[in-house]
Amino acid sequence: EFANEHTIIVADTIVVAVVGTLAATWLRGDWAEFPGKLKVLEIPRVGEAVEVIADGGADVVVTGLDLPDSRGVSTIQRLCDAGKDCPVIAMLNGTGNPADPETLLGHGVAAYLPNGVASDAVVSTIHGVVAWHRSTAGLRERAARLEAALEGCGDGLWDWDPDGARLHLSHRAAALLGRTPCDTSVPDEWWFGRILGDDSEVLLDRLNAHLEGTTKVFRCEHRVVDDAGRTRWILARGEAVRDLRGAVVRVAGTFTDISEQKRLEDELTYRALHDDLVALPNRVLFADRLERALLGISRGGGHPFAVLFIDFDDFKRVNDVYGHAGGDALLAEAARRVADLVRPGDTVSRLGGDEFGVLLSGVDQVGEAVHIAERILERLRAPHRVGSDDVVVTASIGIAMSSSGYTSGERLLHDADVAMYRAKATGRARCQVFDPSMHETAVRQLRLEAELRDAVGRRQFEVRYQPVVNLETGQVAGFEAMVRWRHPDRGLITPSEFLPAAESSGLIVPIGWWAIREACRQLSEWRRESPEAARIWVSVNASARVLLRAGVLPRLGGICRDFGLPPGVLHIEMTEHLMMEHGDTAMRRLEELRALGVGLCFDDFGSGCSSLGLLDQFRYDLLKIDPSLVWRTDEDNASSDVLTSMVRLADGLGMQAVAEGVETRTQAEALVSMNCPLAQGHWLSQPVTAERAIELLREPSPHWHLGVGMIER
Repeated sequence: EFANEHTIIVADTIVVAVVGTLAATWLRGDWAEFPGKLKVLEIPRVGEAVEVIADGGADVVVTGLDLPDSRGVSTIQRLCDAGKDCPVIAMLNGTGNPADPETLLGHGVAAYLPNGVASDAVVSTIHGVVAWHRSTAGLRERAARLEAALEGCGDGLWDWDPDGARLHLSHRAAALLGRTPCDTSVPDEWWFGRILGDDSEVLLDRLNAHLEGTTKVFRCEHRVVDDAGRTRWILARGEAVRDLRGAVVRVAGTFTDISEQKRLEDELTYRALHDDLVALPNRVLFADRLERALLGISRGGGHPFAVLFIDFDDFKRVNDVYGHAGGDALLAEAARRVADLVRPGDTVSRLGGDEFGVLLSGVDQVGEAVHIAERILERLRAPHRVGSDDVVVTASIGIAMSSSGYTSGERLLHDADVAMYRAKATGRARCQVFDPSMHETAVRQLRLEAELRDAVGRRQFEVRYQPVVNLETGQVAGFEAMVRWRHPDRGLITPSEFLPAAESSGLIVPIGWWAIREACRQLSEWRRESPEAARIWVSVNASARVLLRAGVLPRLGGICRDFGLPPGVLHIEMTEHLMMEHGDTAMRRLEELRALGVGLCFDDFGSGCSSLGLLDQFRYDLLKIDPSLVWRTDEDNASSDVLTSMVRLADGLGMQAVAEGVETRTQAEALVSMNCPLAQGHWLSQPVTAERAIELLREPSPHWHLGVGMIER
């Protein structure tokens, strides 16, 4: 019945290629006795059969296993590889068969005929195999299309036989694993052996978890190494096929090459954790390494370390002069210099802007950290090439040691930052080791800034006026306006206590503008009340944050117009420090103020080494001589000579000299002997209220007149 049924299905002639003399002899006399059209081709050798199959000259192959040019499994393998559309039937025609039936079926045999089988069974088997092969041709075609589609999108198919320990691969899957495409059936050990490093353990763990039913789908990303030694990332996905008892029969799935995806992920991760400009770890990665280093210490397996916080001194000036491109070039070079000085196990990071951090691993002595910091300072101080210029910049470094018992990397970095600011406050271009007193100072600073912010809103500031006295006439020539803070609990606070906090917080801007406006308002009121006020001026110290901001000129002009003052009665005082830090920018602003008509005063002249050079660049109205030179006249004749020279220099340059800090009558008399025209200081008068100032303007103190025929005090 089976034969008749399939004879009806296979209506046309079946071409049977019988390979091998023994098989042909066995079957030759039996074909005509059975229904169905069978055309027999007798082929003695496998080589000839391969050509017939490749040309499509046979519908089915019946073969023995012991042939002149082939034997055993290799015979089956050659015939099966010759054409997928031509099924192979193996004849087991002897007791010494070189392969068992299960092995033959595993290598692609469609059926096998045992020794002594009846002729009708042979023909029925042939009909059945051909019928099954033709009826499943659509399935094979669809499978081929599916495989082509998957491989077209880069995926490869795999089928794993756990019991047989073999992996069957599509051509694409074999290529992904670096296997020769024509050899697509391999032992599973070959697959596992190609996996790189610890990835094989991860894959086996996940594969076993899936076989045990713990996971619904097997999924694992792993690296493989191909025959050429190249490493690529593979995403392996699959699902187990189970029998009715739940036992795993096979696992089938896909391989996807995710090397490019991994490369992009690595690139994104790198960019997220590194600074693009200097190619160093950024603040996020630096903080992570700090935390890991502290965690290692807490667990007893780590080593002590030090953290350096580096910040350039006045880096804004580089950007102002050379632009951000020039500043970036300098930062990149500075990063290379620092990285070259540290050891391979250390971490150098750009924390942001012109701030850098260094984690010095294995450093437990403060002296060693200081030594490295000083080397960095020296290396950074060497000229940097920016465009066609050699630019010299300095940096300040704060140091914090892990041995101080830190539990937070953020706190450790903060304390190194605090120490860096202390280094700046004590002169810059140096390093400073953190100690707890700095933290207390920083806390006080924050509290002071908060109180200052509140004071600005509540208008808790006052102005005191210190007379600048004409030593020849004994009259007030002008007043220096000095801001005082009327603290609700501490009373009147002098600028030396709160101005540094105002500068660092930016509150100096609203305070500075308030002081300028208040001084002009008061001068306007004096001019209305007393004719003597028409001949005096008022000076106000200007911070760089105020003086160099955009819009300062129209605002100053507007204030003078609001109070009906000519611009010349307002004097702006600036220090050598401002001129040195801001160079050409500050010089351009002075020219603009001169054009506006505002008086200009060089404050603290003689306190620095560049004062004379600055005088050569610009002419001021007043030249205020630093108090330190005035104080030394009591005991040092050489200082008196220097002071005399400064007074003559000012006169020769068309400026009036003002000696600051006069605290004794002896100093005042010495200034008169030097023909110094103007002076101010506590011996002459302390800063006073506006009411007392107008009284001194109307009735000068009698001991101010120290000219010819001095009036006794």
